[in-house]
Amino acid sequence: MKRILPFLAALPAFAQIGATPVITSIAGAGASVPAVTQVSPGGIISIYGTNFTPAGVSYALQPSDLSGNNMPTNLAQTCVQIGGVPAALYYVSPAQINAQMTAVSSATAQITVVSHCGTVGQTASQPLTVQVAAAAPEFLYFKVNANGQNPVVAVEAGSSAYVGPPGLIAGANFAPAKPGDVLVIYGVGFGPTLPEVAPGTLATAAAATAAKPVVTIGGVTATVRYAGVTPGYAGLYQLNVEVPMGVSAGNQPIAIQVNGGSSPTGGYVTIAGTNPGVMSISISGNQFIDASGNVVHLQGGNLSGLEFTAIQGWDPADPTGGNFGQPNNPKWSAIQDWKANIVRIPLNESSWLGLTCTDIDGFTRQADPGNNYQAAVANMVSQANAAGMYAILDLHWAAPGTTCPMGQAQMADADHSLDFWTQVATAYKNNPAVMFDLFNEPFIADFSGDQWSYIMSGANGSFSGFPAYGKSGNQQTINTAWNVASYQQMIDAVRATGAANIVLIGSLSYTADLSGWLSHMPSDPQGQIAATWHPYPTYGAAFGTPQYAQPGFAPQVFTEVRNIMAAGIPVLATETGDQDTVGTPGAPLVETITQFVDANSIGLLGWTWDVWSGPNDVLIKDVNGTPTDGYGVFFKNWMVNHP
Repeated sequence: MKRILPFLAALPAFAQIGATPVITSIAGAGASVPAVTQVSPGGIISIYGTNFTPAGVSYALQPSDLSGNNMPTNLAQTCVQIGGVPAALYYVSPAQINAQMTAVSSATAQITVVSHCGTVGQTASQPLTVQVAAAAPEFLYFKVNANGQNPVVAVEAGSSAYVGPPGLIAGANFAPAKPGDVLVIYGVGFGPTLPEVAPGTLATAAAATAAKPVVTIGGVTATVRYAGVTPGYAGLYQLNVEVPMGVSAGNQPIAIQVNGGSSPTGGYVTIAGTNPGVMSISISGNQFIDASGNVVHLQGGNLSGLEFTAIQGWDPADPTGGNFGQPNNPKWSAIQDWKANIVRIPLNESSWLGLTCTDIDGFTRQADPGNNYQAAVANMVSQANAAGMYAILDLHWAAPGTTCPMGQAQMADADHSLDFWTQVATAYKNNPAVMFDLFNEPFIADFSGDQWSYIMSGANGSFSGFPAYGKSGNQQTINTAWNVASYQQMIDAVRATGAANIVLIGSLSYTADLSGWLSHMPSDPQGQIAATWHPYPTYGAAFGTPQYAQPGFAPQVFTEVRNIMAAGIPVLATETGDQDTVGTPGAPLVETITQFVDANSIGLLGWTWDVWSGPNDVLIKDVNGTPTDGYGVFFKNWMVNHP
């Protein structure tokens, strides 16, 4: 009883004390948010409102409150009437009550809360009418996440070990389930049982649901060994279910249909890989896991080149431009020497789509002059995977209309970016070792409206122009209105292909400002979504100053990253950089960032694994991966010495 009772009062209370109780909403106790839903006779419900308990008391049922096998109907001088009948109580507080539905036989029922119950000054709320169904099944959750994807309360039947993403709750041991495991999963509202168990009475023995349920995990039908009441409780149900063979790794949705009712979406079970030999990356809670369900610390670098060399016409035979110190791909053994397990590959939408475009100098360009761009990307991804590295495909350069994307635009565009992601997702949906970084670095210019709403959902904003470029790097603003492809639209395009790959979502100010990320986060039906972060030195700060050693938007950005993680969403720093000129003594910004990401279980990729001569943000001097002074030396030492 002690293991399950905490989950019967899982939602926070946030109301103040007042004289008269007021009911605002009612939901099944498994619901992820306080919302009116159908409830079922004998099911556990959550009642939300204000002024429920005297003097602001919060009280949870204790074994001493029971009278034999009968539940109390008065806790802390608080009572609930359902259909005129006193209801059994599990938990009371000023703003929430968890109670068991009475044996209502009608299609609706009136619920009333009575404060100071049994005293001279007792006060009743106005009744609230709810819809009643034979069954309204819902799972209980270990934790409720902002993305609507919530781990169900489940234990492994043999060991009673918690099933879920590792680290889900501090101090508790969680592990993924494996195909073939038998799980015990807890819920409410499964409906009538045989034999019947009267509401308000603890079940003394197993009693199965009157109808046999259908349960799926990851869309695969599972074998149900038992579905019914949990002995020792009133209104609590359990499923004893076998994890089916063939279910994919990661957080897989679970659903039940029983006694005419269906569970809401959002609940998941964490599954270990069915084939640990296959390279795979997925999201479980706020961490990345491999095919065996192990947490993966991601560390690596960016392979810049494909975003600009093809469209600039460097060498039609080699879309990478030899930027890694040799033709075509980098020297993978050199990257392995740095203990990298991931690379990020920036791409150009027009080159991938094979478009003809015009730059600001008036030149017409073939964005894929060698007709080999997609093949070059496939070759790089294949070789990266063969070298034991995950690959991120990143939409880095984009431009609306017929303009050549030869530099950074504010956001992905509706003209081409959705087609780009439809094609990329179709090509790589069967490679679970590939992630999709939907757009590199949004920024605001020539804009009016709500900037966070517009880039995330495409609503409440507009751009009146965009920057365009020539081969020499000259830039001008094209003053014409254009439509973005929002992050939500790009997620939808990816998922429409059937791809379940992880999608990475950037943020404003070149993915340095995460202040509105969580409140405007797009939705992903797969629950495979993570935030990206690009921590570079504070803009304008000089090397050697305290400001230089802090990322843009510090210190608030550190809190924002932690808040995203606390909401059950991973953060991946897909770019960072520091000074690399000859004689540079260290990397103060990257030292700050590596300490932070290590303390918060965040992955980090450096910009960039290219043999460039720039004074900043270059990791290597040559094809063999000799680190640059300062930044390169520090970053390599961090990677190779990382546990």
